[in-house]
Amino acid sequence: MAIDRLMRAVELHPESAVTHRQLGEAHEQLGDLAAAAACYQRALSLKADSAHIHCCLARVLYRGGVLQPAAELYQRALKLDPNNHQIYNDLGLVLTDLGNFGAATEAFRRALILKRDSAQVRASLGYLFERKGDLISAADAYRDAIRHDPNLTAAYADLGFVLYGLGEISEASNCYRRLQRLQPDSAIAAANLAMIHLLEGNLPL
Repeated sequence: MAIDRLMRAVELHPESAVTHRQLGEAHEQLGDLAAAAACYQRALSLKADSAHIHCCLARVLYRGGVLQPAAELYQRALKLDPNNHQIYNDLGLVLTDLGNFGAATEAFRRALILKRDSAQVRASLGYLFERKGDLISAADAYRDAIRHDPNLTAAYADLGFVLYGLGEISEASNCYRRLQRLQPDSAIAAANLAMIHLLEGNLPL
């Protein structure tokens, strides 16, 4: 197994930050967030000036619901790599979940300054509006994301959910069908189309 080889590599090269990071990525892919975090922490202790390793550790903490330390790690990463739009985007998502909507908005604004055509950042803004309860602005942001990247599958799923919440049932169905065309094995599309068909009855699957 690849993870066994990486563990052996760590034994052979215990002072290699790259090797510890790679082992962390392997654990993360397997869903072992605690083991991944331990590896990233070790890598960071060996290479404290790596924005990438800061982001790796922040990501697994965020996935595990450890929000404030994740935000602080992204902020440190930005000091090391201040022109990275992806870090601003990811920080914005954490700040959104922390309920710090003003700071999240500023993070997404900075991300768009650095990468004006980013569909992902526009979808993240949709998530921000959704968390604030502003479903109309959320729908507009998700549509904007899709305009910039018609293959952004997550945006179709999110837009469908918001449109259903707004009572735009037919448009929500259309979103899930578009998602299904892009991703035929999408469980989200299948489940939501089945739910809409069951609840609304008159709409085709």
